Amino acid sequence: FVVEIQAKSSSNNVLTGEKSEQKEFIFLDPVTNVRVDDGVLMWDEVELATSYLLKIGNATPKTVTGTSYDKLQRGASLTVSIMPVSDNAVYFSNWSQPASFYLLEAPVIQWNSSLELDDGSAKNNIFWDAIDNAHGYSLRIVAPNGDETIETAGATDRQFAYDFLEVGTYTVELKATADPDDSTFCDSPYSKEIKVTRLASPTQVSSGFITSNPQELSKGFTVTFEKVAKATSYRLYKEETMVADTTSSTSQFKVTDVAEAGVTSEKAYNYSVQALGSGVMQNNAVVLNSLKSKSLSFDITVLATPQETTIEGFNFKFSAVEKANGYAVSTGSALNDSNSTTYNLGVVLPAGNAEVKVCAKGNGSNVLASNFTAPINVTRLA
Repeated sequence: FVVEIQAKSSSNNVLTGEKSEQKEFIFLDPVTNVRVDDGVLMWDEVELATSYLLKIGNATPKTVTGTSYDKLQRGASLTVSIMPVSDNAVYFSNWSQPASFYLLEAPVIQWNSSLELDDGSAKNNIFWDAIDNAHGYSLRIVAPNGDETIETAGATDRQFAYDFLEVGTYTVELKATADPDDSTFCDSPYSKEIKVTRLASPTQVSSGFITSNPQELSKGFTVTFEKVAKATSYRLYKEETMVADTTSSTSQFKVTDVAEAGVTSEKAYNYSVQALGSGVMQNNAVVLNSLKSKSLSFDITVLATPQETTIEGFNFKFSAVEKANGYAVSTGSALNDSNSTTYNLGVVLPAGNAEVKVCAKGNGSNVLASNFTAPINVTRLA
């Protein structure tokens, strides 16, 4: 409403003087629907209000812009009242009806690093301490793809199992929940979030993924792979048994112990490489190993050993081996390539005693040389 004032004579109701400047007055409706949601005090907007005075207990009222306040004391009984304010007019307003409640303390998420999550099964890595007066607990988990999951736990629960199967970073928050049938208690705000990152598995390099010495099984092979972001090291498995860890983020393994000395038939071995994270929570962040089931996997083949070795004159003969990329004939002091199953020793064998043996050659990559045959003692006269 609008008010203006003009002086009036005491006699005959005669108006004297000029009218005053018009002044607009407004009545602001009282604040309603005062509530606490996830530890945040909220209320409905009042028409024409530009801000609000918030009174908590006997403290000096504070000015709040907007219709929420997120700095309430936790783990305490509180009484609040709210008054709308207008900066655009002279106004009349009143404090809202006092609202009293107990705001639960927010739990602190902790991480059990002794439980590895390599195999894809959920384990109780997430745990927390009890919160007084909590009726239960609620976890909010946001997956790397943005999907949100809300999980609940009972008042006596102190841990929660989750598998973190998707590659990328998860956000995990936890709050204490009040009894829904008791309006004097309110849910806590969500805890400070933690970030849980599931590492991607290593991938092949575009060139030189597996290299090996085609003539000598004892020199094994080298596997090189692309580095994984946030990985601290890598682990190599042979037939699902761990055989080596890198001591740093070096993305390469050199393997020499591939096949037993007595193996004479062709044999394939499966290897896999897993990326490793610290697994320990630091600065509210945890980096998990890549899943074993999705590790970088490859087969290494050890060729069969040639059979039926004989020497006829200067000719060293032996049986053919499937998949062989030629043969390597050893005379003790040198290795000599042969493209056939007959090798003329006359051009390489010096006078004196020598041990002659042969292996099937690999392909310089994932097919390794065979074990050598048993040596044949040869004497060449001067």
